[in-house]
Amino acid sequence: MGEVWRARDTRLDRSVAIKLLPAEYAQNAQLRLRLEREARAISQLNHPHICTLYDVGDGYLVMELVDGESLSDRLAKGPLPLEQVIRYGIEIAEALDRAHKAGIVHRDLKPGNIMIAKSGVKLLDFGLAKPVENAPLAELTSLRTERRSHLTEEGAIVGTFQYMAPEQLEGGDLDHRADIFALGSVLYEMGTGRRAFHGKSKASLIASILTAEPPPMSAVRPMIPAALDRVVRTCLAKEPDERFQSAHDVALELSWVADTATTAAAAPKRRRDFVAWSIAAALALAAAVLGLALWRNARAEATATPIRLAVTPPEGWTYDFMTLGAPPALSPDGMKIVFGAGKDSRRMLWVRNLADATPQMLAGSDGGSHPFWSPDSRSIGFFAGEKLKRVEIGGGAPVTICEGVDGRGGSWNAQGTIIFSGRYTSIMRVSAAGGTAPVAVTALDAAQRDVTHRWPLFLPDGRHFLYLASPVGLEDPANVICVGSLDQRMRKPVIPASSQPLYADGKILFVRDQLLMAQRFDLDKLQTVGDPFAAGEQGIERDVVFSDSIVSISSTGTLIYQNGTGLRESQLIWYDRSGKETGTVGEPNFVGRVSLSGDGSSLIADVSGTARTSNLWMYDLRRGVKSRITSGATPEAWPALSPDGKKLVYVEVDPLDYQLRLRDLESGAERALMKDRLGLSAASWSPDGQTIAFTRLDPKKRADIWTLSLADGKAQPYLSTDSVETMARIAPGGKWMAYQSVESGRWEVYVAPIPPTGGKWQVSAGGGMVPHWRSDGKELYYVTLDLKMTAVPITLGATPQIGVAQPLFPIRPASFVPVPYDQTADGQHFLVNSRIGDEPPPQPLMVVQHFDNELREAARRQ
Repeated sequence: MGEVWRARDTRLDRSVAIKLLPAEYAQNAQLRLRLEREARAISQLNHPHICTLYDVGDGYLVMELVDGESLSDRLAKGPLPLEQVIRYGIEIAEALDRAHKAGIVHRDLKPGNIMIAKSGVKLLDFGLAKPVENAPLAELTSLRTERRSHLTEEGAIVGTFQYMAPEQLEGGDLDHRADIFALGSVLYEMGTGRRAFHGKSKASLIASILTAEPPPMSAVRPMIPAALDRVVRTCLAKEPDERFQSAHDVALELSWVADTATTAAAAPKRRRDFVAWSIAAALALAAAVLGLALWRNARAEATATPIRLAVTPPEGWTYDFMTLGAPPALSPDGMKIVFGAGKDSRRMLWVRNLADATPQMLAGSDGGSHPFWSPDSRSIGFFAGEKLKRVEIGGGAPVTICEGVDGRGGSWNAQGTIIFSGRYTSIMRVSAAGGTAPVAVTALDAAQRDVTHRWPLFLPDGRHFLYLASPVGLEDPANVICVGSLDQRMRKPVIPASSQPLYADGKILFVRDQLLMAQRFDLDKLQTVGDPFAAGEQGIERDVVFSDSIVSISSTGTLIYQNGTGLRESQLIWYDRSGKETGTVGEPNFVGRVSLSGDGSSLIADVSGTARTSNLWMYDLRRGVKSRITSGATPEAWPALSPDGKKLVYVEVDPLDYQLRLRDLESGAERALMKDRLGLSAASWSPDGQTIAFTRLDPKKRADIWTLSLADGKAQPYLSTDSVETMARIAPGGKWMAYQSVESGRWEVYVAPIPPTGGKWQVSAGGGMVPHWRSDGKELYYVTLDLKMTAVPITLGATPQIGVAQPLFPIRPASFVPVPYDQTADGQHFLVNSRIGDEPPPQPLMVVQHFDNELREAARRQ
């Protein structure tokens, strides 16, 4: 009902806000009365958190100009951090207490009437304020208007009903305790980002306020302390007599909550005291969670028995860290854990207090991977949508720090610096505040076979860090844990290992053959001392592809890990389009990529004898005979048979680079087509056998699709963007290319013309990967993110006509995506590398308390 203008007071030389009635309302007696009422109310109030009235005139007010944003605009970005919820709550309560002592009830407390300035909050709009008396609902709701931006969801009620006390809605006696109810609603929304009460109609909203209880704040947002939840619930009591009886009491309670939270946060730094935990037990089929009190004393003797508990995934979700790429991470204070969990094709990050058996979903973490903690245990860094992001666990929307494609770990020091790495990059540094471009602090060394530096971890001085230098990310003898420095591009090898490094209690920890190992480390000399020894934990789950162990340890010595079996045994299995098994090929083994000949009589597969090597084998499907094609000591993978089945192109990883090699299967002649230091993969042939499409890795361009002409040996980029494109498949006819890209934030399958025109068409819906063409080009196959073989009818012309995707059957991959498979020319049978037997359910996360003492005892025995 009012307009507010910024103006200049020329007499006192200051900026002010002038609130006046628009011309169309200026003659409305009721609105003029409301403006006068506001002037009288504000004139009686002098408080730092109430907007000051400077002057009044006929139809206007001259008021303090508040430089900031409204709480409603701030809430549009997400919930507030816990510290701000409590601080602003105290300031609002103190402002209300001042008004109540002056005999004034605000009656319209809501986020839109609260401004956030540098000096704190300012309470505005006393247009409905009046001395305590009966306040009929008709009067309160008359002539109310709201901006459309206040609508938080389709069908929500427009206006201020959401913050009205039950007695206010019923038209009963109204006093200052109605404002306390509204304050509770505002606190709830600040802490959770959601309104306390909802309704799709005016009647259902009113019924909700009169009869329903909002979910506990801690059930909506992680890390909301129970004490704050209790304060808000008391404010929201239906009966005024059951609420706090003054805003002053609310301010005192919030101050106590703030003191308690500060004390709890500081305690791990001042002393190692008793910490209450709950323990999840009964790990077998029932997986029941029993609440027990788990007490910890860091002064225990070195022979103390470690205490163990289990962390189960959220109900309906599952741990599958090898696929999800979001292993658990303990906070530095050892009190909280962040981890990824999957459901169908969705992945989210979850946060759990070890003292609470219920994990909470981290809002805005869709697709998040490889989370890590800030040194104060209050914020989390993670990778999502090709970005490095951070988010406060107390609330608030994630903030993008910088580009971060296909992250491979991060670490955060006390000076506000983050180090991180990508798929095939060196270690990068960036400010946790964002606003700057990342800078490399390590350099990939071709002489050392460095293809990737990953899993950086700051050492206690915050300047030096550990990281894994790896040629291909597999368990290669050249893998080594190194020490780096923010001050110089340092590469100091310290431990030969194929594992991410951990650090605790003067020791570097790593996983070797699923056994947790430890080795003492001199922080001054930056060198190991003595020999490595077993730290006592066996069977730790590992991802041998990414050298990522499912284990984390806090600076307090608490350990968390997941048991596992490593690679699953697999078999090449034939399926028809309905998913019925019709046969097998070869022996059970871990099989990588496969390539069927055009007539379906033979196939080439890269078979891994160990995690360090793979060789190419040919299977004669008619005679059931298998013969070796290559026998190198290094990986040979990504086979692709020519259309006539007479030639083979594949990738060999030699000690210094990747080679794209061509082999004549009839003569045995072989030659290298091209070499690349960072990586080559996923080759396919054109129908005429003269062009090869493949993926070339490049830290600056992530991963691009290239083509190579066999006629002149020249290679050129086909698709080069700032995203990741791979799995190129040339269509029959040679005029179209299918490929997968993560440009949208998840893998999707696209088709584009040859030669490229810049146009592309998305084929998959809801995620897809590993495309393959039917021999006539009328159908394209891919695997969905929830692992279903899918067929899409397609007509290739000037513009491709893409039909509706048809799910065929679920598949059971043995290791990691992309899924190795191929299909017969007519698309009626599929050969898939499939896991043998039932997949064991993912194990719960095991937490070991007093792990520092266990390590100490192991070192003493050693």
